[in-house]
Amino acid sequence: MSAQKIEEQVDFESFKRVLFAKDSAYKSYRTVDLQEMYDNKHPLSLVSNQQVFEQASMPVTSGDLKEKYKILKTVFFSIGTRGAMAEEFNKRKVVYLHQLSIIKQKGQLSSSSRSVGQMIGGIGLDGAGDIGLAVQYAGASFKSNDMEIAFHILVAELQMRASYLGANAIVGFRHNIELDSNWNVINFFANAYGTAVKIEDESKS
Repeated sequence: MSAQKIEEQVDFESFKRVLFAKDSAYKSYRTVDLQEMYDNKHPLSLVSNQQVFEQASMPVTSGDLKEKYKILKTVFFSIGTRGAMAEEFNKRKVVYLHQLSIIKQKGQLSSSSRSVGQMIGGIGLDGAGDIGLAVQYAGASFKSNDMEIAFHILVAELQMRASYLGANAIVGFRHNIELDSNWNVINFFANAYGTAVKIEDESKS
């Protein structure tokens, strides 16, 4: 089922009821996490007349489909760990917390370590003209599996945006990630895009 963009947002208590009915696992979440999901307009908080978004089942492929389809529009989304983008990334990790846990259970997400920073060493001349060894630590603003998490969030966001267009699949999916070092802190920027399409129902032709 393709989703329609619904502007009316339910209240927090109604949101929790719909969420718990969707999956009882949400009942174990802390109220603060549920509130953040609601505040950041989790898909299930945009509900009208008990309609919910089912974009997670939308096929996404880097290639093409054998079925006939109508091209709708290109969809794009970007995310990162520097500046204001880091705040948005952390918010979306909460929004997609349950979905990410399922992905991890299926072996599609690595376990996280605290840091991906590293020690960088080099040989050079010191102030006295003697050969010396210099060692400097380059930290990182993200955990070891954050780039994997970013990938899954990118896919989910493209599915959401495509569903707004009435699409039921995405073809030509492309994903790019870049590292940036500023003041010895490593950040990453990731983006993805694809073509939202509507697969034709051959039974009606």
